[in-house]
Amino acid sequence: MAHDRLGSDVLKLTHEFLALMLGVRRAGVTTALGHLETKGVLLTARGAVTIVDRGGLEDCADGLYGQPEAELERLFPASQFSSAAAPQRTWRSSAGGGDIQK
Repeated sequence: MAHDRLGSDVLKLTHEFLALMLGVRRAGVTTALGHLETKGVLLTARGAVTIVDRGGLEDCADGLYGQPEAELERLFPASQFSSAAAPQRTWRSSAGGGDIQK
């Protein structure tokens, strides 16, 4: 979701900060990022995560990405949570409901 609100594919986040946000151990974040890097969807460097393949990253989320964002937009249309600078996104629904356009 951070990528939706940035004008860049580079997220300036440390493994420690991601772990804090997710409520998990830093070692778990490092392992998960390593798996995603092996799949070729992102690159990691000290203090930064670069998204290389957005669609592939969404596929790795296995349908868990997009529905919370669509619900937020439904509840708060054109809200302060949406960034005017963010590009239009289409989320794929795993529930068979088709694409969700933002």
